Amino acid sequence: MTDETVKEPINAHKVAETERMKVMPALFGMRFAQVEQTVYQLMDGLCSAYQGGQWELYTLPNSSFYMAPRRAEKLLIQWDGNGFTGEMSADAAGIVACLFTYSALSFQGCETCGDMYHLLLDYAEQHPEASLIFSAID
Repeated sequence: MTDETVKEPINAHKVAETERMKVMPALFGMRFAQVEQTVYQLMDGLCSAYQGGQWELYTLPNSSFYMAPRRAEKLLIQWDGNGFTGEMSADAAGIVACLFTYSALSFQGCETCGDMYHLLLDYAEQHPEASLIFSAID
């Protein structure tokens, strides 16, 4: 018998088009625009091929949230801070950008971002590209 705790799967739920304008203000309050802008800026720095565009928004049952570019092709992500270079789905790249954003803004006093960081990590552990995500943020 082992002592391993089996974690319940965390499933992302795509935010409906009609709800998109409500989600981020509800989660981040007055800082929602700062969070959104920081995610876009970080993605611009992470991926030279990123040229903006539509993003999908996802809520998680553990009260976290992330956003990811709406595109089918993989993205080449590079982070000079740790020397990471790797190709990943837009979904995984969005998680990486959100984790970097939440971390950075938590050090600027956004307590919600600190909470979101840890909750999103729980989801990232179960993501099919978990090893890439964790290599990128390490």
